[in-house]
Amino acid sequence: MTTMIKRLGRGERCWPAEIAMRTAGLVPLTLFVLLWRALCRRPEDPIGFVLAVMACLCLWLGLALTLEGAGLLRPVPLPPRALL
Repeated sequence: MTTMIKRLGRGERCWPAEIAMRTAGLVPLTLFVLLWRALCRRPEDPIGFVLAVMACLCLWLGLALTLEGAGLLRPVPLPPRALL
């Protein structure tokens, strides 16, 4: 497990991590679909607003994990002026 994290930290491709993170992205996407169906049947009220916010968060998280996968853990190079 630690070798996988080290490989991801160096920016190398790690297929087990790719598969795990992209599969984990399906969980929030499934939850989004369930929340969306519940919202379509619900009248407009404060609980409906909370469900809509949760649905949006699930959609964003699911798309990020599914589309980017382990690339979310890649180190990002900082410009020299940001290191001050």
